[in-house]
Amino acid sequence: MGWGLDAKRRAAEFEPASIDPKSEAADGDVGVVDGNAMFRSEAVGASPLRSVVQRVLTRVLGRCPVVLVCFDNPDAMPKLRAEVAAQRSARPSKHRQLTDDEMLELRERGRMPVSVTWEQLFAHSATKRLAFRLIYAEVIRQTELIGLDSPTTSVTVTDPSGSKPPWTYPPNTPSPFAGVLAAQRYGEAEAQMVVAIRDRMTKTKGEESVIVHTIDTDILLQLLGIWARNVRVCLSKAWLTPDGVEHRTKAKSIKHNAAQRKQEGAKRRKLEAPTLIWKQYDMDRAMQRYGPTRERIANAQLWLLAAGGVDYCRGLGGFGWYQKACLKNTQQHQCVVAGKGDALV
Repeated sequence: MGWGLDAKRRAAEFEPASIDPKSEAADGDVGVVDGNAMFRSEAVGASPLRSVVQRVLTRVLGRCPVVLVCFDNPDAMPKLRAEVAAQRSARPSKHRQLTDDEMLELRERGRMPVSVTWEQLFAHSATKRLAFRLIYAEVIRQTELIGLDSPTTSVTVTDPSGSKPPWTYPPNTPSPFAGVLAAQRYGEAEAQMVVAIRDRMTKTKGEESVIVHTIDTDILLQLLGIWARNVRVCLSKAWLTPDGVEHRTKAKSIKHNAAQRKQEGAKRRKLEAPTLIWKQYDMDRAMQRYGPTRERIANAQLWLLAAGGVDYCRGLGGFGWYQKACLKNTQQHQCVVAGKGDALV
């Protein structure tokens, strides 16, 4: 689920840092992965299943002692979330349905047909479920194959079908998140992540560092709701060119480099290739900005939601409360919303 706040304004509010994915800044005591968001972002075209899963797991395995990977359970969604999913699946798709033979290979043999792309699988609700079950099985396979490289000591993966308890590694060891995940009523991956992080913070008094991997920007709003401490969110990636300019896509960074070479004319020196970086959001900084009291944080959370809206609501822009005005109210000492003076209604 995405948050509709303008990217520049979001950066101004949360001031993300640009970090090297290979640096210690990308490590943590607990690594939490939004399975649906992260694997889907890597599953493009005919990318091999093995590579899709590997690119995500290398972010946490061997880098975090405790790892949690959460998948949506479509059968345990809140009513509003289920309605949004139904509306999306009802839209006409440019991608064709799978043939009977392709469905047989996908469902019965657990393999992705050679002639099918990830976009085709995600375009239809039935094949979308099967796609995530393929990914889930591959996550388990790779974790068992790789084993637990130090410092990872525990891996928990929630089941996208909702029919089984979370899978854990090493085998026959209880998950540190078993209790809180069993008590979680809703099947959204983000809901699982947030309650697990809150539970872990409570047990460790916020002394453990938690690093979250997702592409869904609304995770920032949800973490504000649990007063997240010592939590960092790797929300997006970018490419840095040698002249210090950041680009949102690799293609744009390569195009920028080519323009730089052309501008230099006769020199035509070979420029270094763009460098991959991660945009990391520090929730401690957000708490300092919007806190220190729970009331002020709740006020900021409400106005940030109003500024951009999410899948469930469009914010207050249609009522004349534009993003700039809403963001200004995040710094108010009391809750203020349009309707009755300065009172929250």
